[in-house]
Amino acid sequence: MSGITTLDFKTMVFMVVVLMLMLSVLLLLARLHADGIRGLGHWAFANLAISLGMVVVITQFDSQPWHMIPGAVVFALGNGLYINGIQAFEERKPDYRIPIVLSILVAVVDSYLLIVRQDIRLTMMSNALIYLSAYFICAKMLLVKLQPPLRTAYWFTGSMFLIMSLIMGARGFRAFMADPIVFDAISKWPVNKLTFLFASVVQLCTTFGFVLMLNYRMAEKLGQMAAVDWLTGALNRRNLEDSAARMVANCKRYDLTVAMLMLDLDQFKQVNDQYGHQFGDEVLRQFADSVRGIIRESDLFGRYGGEEFCILLPHISKQDALALGERVRVAFANRLISYKNKQVKCTVSIGYSDSSATGYSLHQLFTAADACLYLAKKQGRNRVVAHPGLLAAESLYEDVAYNDA
Repeated sequence: MSGITTLDFKTMVFMVVVLMLMLSVLLLLARLHADGIRGLGHWAFANLAISLGMVVVITQFDSQPWHMIPGAVVFALGNGLYINGIQAFEERKPDYRIPIVLSILVAVVDSYLLIVRQDIRLTMMSNALIYLSAYFICAKMLLVKLQPPLRTAYWFTGSMFLIMSLIMGARGFRAFMADPIVFDAISKWPVNKLTFLFASVVQLCTTFGFVLMLNYRMAEKLGQMAAVDWLTGALNRRNLEDSAARMVANCKRYDLTVAMLMLDLDQFKQVNDQYGHQFGDEVLRQFADSVRGIIRESDLFGRYGGEEFCILLPHISKQDALALGERVRVAFANRLISYKNKQVKCTVSIGYSDSSATGYSLHQLFTAADACLYLAKKQGRNRVVAHPGLLAAESLYEDVAYNDA
């Protein structure tokens, strides 16, 4: 009967290990196509190390105690790689000293306790404490405030790590409370089997959790790609208009002024014709970088089309909005744009409108700012224009005509 129980226990753990290995392969394959998402390799190799460590330890239960040391060391290495994987996933630099220190610590402690002192009980307690600490660090890194749905994946995975730390704590406590004679036949100790079995299942759940984190992060990145202009990183027109509508509605609710700047690069067609479209793309990219370095976090910045951009500024006075537009104009006019041994300076014309003159109609804001942009072009370019008759901005189209060659 005991032989059947042992076989069932080892078979179940083996099945969980196989599933973990399959998920590791899945993560390595996903790594090939998950551009910009880091940590997948760390997590995959962590699973491989944990799986190998489990197999070595379990198969050596009935052998010499010190035979379990390699498995315990590899298991500790896997725990450290989990921490590195979370660090990389969070776009932080992984601290590779962590898995190295954990592995060396377990190797030294286990070698002393199993070879010198021959104390399996104390070995299990010390290993449980080390693994508990590593799992708790992982849980602390994941159980943080986030916006849904990524929060769901983080908290699920973090909860699994927290459960793992509790399992390790329970294992160490039961080892402390157990009769020393139990450790003469460690493979027959029921607590040992149960903790390994539960730990294997929860370990598998942590990998499912990371796959869920990966899925949500990829969906988030796809959403960002759909929301921004691929060339400049500014909001694309559709997302700009949607976000602008929400901003204007919010400002109207709280009776706050919202201002708009329409920006158009001067003589951009000449830049493309003279230097080529690749140089023109670089001009657009550097212009967007220049603007992002000046506007506030609460402002919206998007590419309206071609070389035309738009900035919406909530809760701002006319003087401050015009001053910001002037800083954008001056910064770009003074910027030397270099690309493939070619250098050029470009300028931008800017039109201004705000809700105090047009009301909270997004269409009126666009129309008035665009009309003022036309006036800036007509008056000689490279300037910021705010027409005094913004309420009648639509009629300006009848009077303004320019040819921006």
